[in-house]
Amino acid sequence: MSYETLELRREGAVAWLTLNRPGSLNALNPKLVRELRDFFGRLPEQHDVRVVVLSGAGRAFCAGLDLKEPVAEPGEEGSLGADAEGVVFVAGGAADEVDQ
Repeated sequence: MSYETLELRREGAVAWLTLNRPGSLNALNPKLVRELRDFFGRLPEQHDVRVVVLSGAGRAFCAGLDLKEPVAEPGEEGSLGADAEGVVFVAGGAADEVDQ
């Protein structure tokens, strides 16, 4: 799969995944979150990947949620939100539930 906001490089059993929005300090927007979910959702099928190294392009790893970018409507696939405890989630699947 090809991504717009992620760079993926493989070296043997290691997947190097880079958040690639350096102009926004790699802040999370709906597209980046969808691409991260896609990558990690496919990971269990990739038995040859043993380690994922996650990094950020530019001078920051990740500035958090991108407040400058419009988000999808609440409940819409890819929408960003927070639960009562302030835990950020993305609507659209079973990954929304977090085990405590």
